[in-house]
Order: sequence, then C-alpha cells, then structure tokens
Amino acid sequence: MLVEDCRALGKQIILSDIPIHREQSPPDATFFNPNDIQQLSTILADRWPQLRPGPDRLKENSAQHFLAERHIANAASLIEIIDKAIQ
Repeated sequence: MLVEDCRALGKQIILSDIPIHREQSPPDATFFNPNDIQQLSTILADRWPQLRPGPDRLKENSAQHFLAERHIANAASLIEIIDKAIQ
C-alpha cells in the first residue's frame, strides 16, 4: 500500500528491486538491489539534499490526474474481462 500511497501523492520513492515493486511500476521510482546495502546508501546520499518535507501540490495534482486515468483504464479492463466471461 505504501507504493500506491506514494504514487497517489506524487512522492518520489526508492524501492527494493523485487518483482512486486516492478509490477507496481510507480513513475519516477528508483530501484536498488535488495542485497546491496552500498547501492541503497549511495542512492539515499544522492537524493537526500533534494528531498523536501511536506506536500508538493503540483506533483499531487498531477498524480491525482494520472490516478483518475488509471481507475478508468482499470474499470475498462474489468468490463472487458467480464464481457468475455459471460459470452
């Protein structure tokens, strides 16, 4: 759920490179090898100076627009699946 929350708020996210995180494919995500602590520490050190606390209204608005589009696309996919199932 954290990945989806970050996506909905337009937050930058750093994720371990595991299948479920790749499947969620959040925009602008940075992936690190879960067995490489040095890689994670390097990513954090590089990103830390740019990270800002609190909301970013512009990114949140953009993320909300994208989320609405995803909901519509997911609903269309579900309808297509149901249509095929009842035929």
